[in-house]
Amino acid sequence: MSKLLEIFGKALVVNVADLIWHWVDCVKDSSVQPKYRQDFDSAMDCLANMDLEAASQKLGFYLFENPDCVVGRMLAAAICLHKNCIREAIEQLNSVYVRQPSNTIALFALGSCYERLGLEEQAVEFYQDALKFKSHLELPRKRLSAIHLKHNRIDAVLNEYNSLVREIPEDIESLVMLGFIYLDLAKYADAQEAFNKAILAHPDNFHCESFDEIDQAIEAGEFDRAIEILTDDLAADSSRADLYVKLGDVYSMAGREVEALAQYEHALSLEPHCLQACVKVGTCNLRNENLVSASRHFARAMEINDEIIDAYVGLAHAQKMLGKNKECSSTLSLASAITPNTVLLFVQAAMAQFKIAYDPQLAQADALLESAVDPDAMRKALFKAQADHLAANPADADANFRFGLLLLSINDLAQAAKCFEQALSLNPHFNRARAKLAVCTWDMGKKTQAANIIAENVPLENDMLDMYYKTAVLYTDRNRFAAAARSIESNLNQSLNNQPTAPALANILQNLGLLERASVTLEYLAHSAAQN
Repeated sequence: MSKLLEIFGKALVVNVADLIWHWVDCVKDSSVQPKYRQDFDSAMDCLANMDLEAASQKLGFYLFENPDCVVGRMLAAAICLHKNCIREAIEQLNSVYVRQPSNTIALFALGSCYERLGLEEQAVEFYQDALKFKSHLELPRKRLSAIHLKHNRIDAVLNEYNSLVREIPEDIESLVMLGFIYLDLAKYADAQEAFNKAILAHPDNFHCESFDEIDQAIEAGEFDRAIEILTDDLAADSSRADLYVKLGDVYSMAGREVEALAQYEHALSLEPHCLQACVKVGTCNLRNENLVSASRHFARAMEINDEIIDAYVGLAHAQKMLGKNKECSSTLSLASAITPNTVLLFVQAAMAQFKIAYDPQLAQADALLESAVDPDAMRKALFKAQADHLAANPADADANFRFGLLLLSINDLAQAAKCFEQALSLNPHFNRARAKLAVCTWDMGKKTQAANIIAENVPLENDMLDMYYKTAVLYTDRNRFAAAARSIESNLNQSLNNQPTAPALANILQNLGLLERASVTLEYLAHSAAQN
């Protein structure tokens, strides 16, 4: 059930107001009369800059002249959503619905508004209407899945995710989640198939068949010829991320870093889950001293790698339950083989964050950069910051998890396992900590114990499902959530002798998948570096 909790947070990280703004930006040319275009564009610009009052005023003038304009009403709804005026947003969206009942953006936005108001029946109706017009839409289907899970209707959740995968077969995230849904339903053969598909669908599993000629040109130092070959290949098929990565490699070897970075970034835009492209974008930015972008891409690459590990661990779980112990052990060995990628990327992101934190003190910054070559110096700098952070936050499951990753970087498997165990004791639904503990245990030669760790079931009561769902929906309004969190903390502190409640709230958001993991990693590293 642990992984399934992330379903509650799916599609909630999408800012509906921003989604509407981008839709309006795409269709305004054909919808807004030229003589009103300046006023409308001015309202759009004000909203983009979050000058809500000016946007409301300028749009008001436009709607006075064009009361039936759909894009105007949609933009008004976006402004209302930014102001957290949900019922007023519904009024604007209903105006669109009357005029364009097939407008799926309006339908999804209406479903989202009603869900935030706790009006589940109306929300389901609008989500389903959106899917009637466009069955491939992810956002309404994922919100329907969350509502089904709230009521513990796992079979209905399964149906929604099967539909997602049918519509978008290469959607790795949905394939992995589908595998975990099958695990929860004890449909282990189906789970095995879903995880295998997720692993095979990963873009890093595909390679160009025609690299031999390119490699020969590179070995001969004929970079221009290699670039020409790749350019011709891309002219024939511009959708291949692997070709753009290879082209970036050639540009890099030729000393043309700007062109190399552009190719890697384009590859990543084509395949957001391409680990190679993400790592190379980070590396280029690191060489160019663009440390913020470097650390962000290393953290994102760490998340991509962990996503692959999730698929392998899920597959091993299914194989164990099918009695395929040999295959289970082999799959765990594959998870073990790619876990060092996560550790290395964590260290790279940490070093970039250290440089940012120490940038005013250039001598220290240079010393820290040099420490990346010296394992002992690097270990001392990183361990001190992370150990201090953990000492100050012993009840922080994520801090224990991150320190465990650092321990893996020096191959201290026993102590790393203790950190992951502590993270799980603080947050039993911490799926990534369980995966790392299993891999760590397997690496220590305890193969049967490792298989048992991944197969352990952590049940969740139905009333807790309702709590997780409501917390996820509340989180869409950050101000209300913050106020509620402060109220909870104040009330609990009085009854729990002032024990901190923030870690418990952080655990809930972590389990929901609402704390985007790459961003959280960066915030954690930046805080640790600044405190050192």
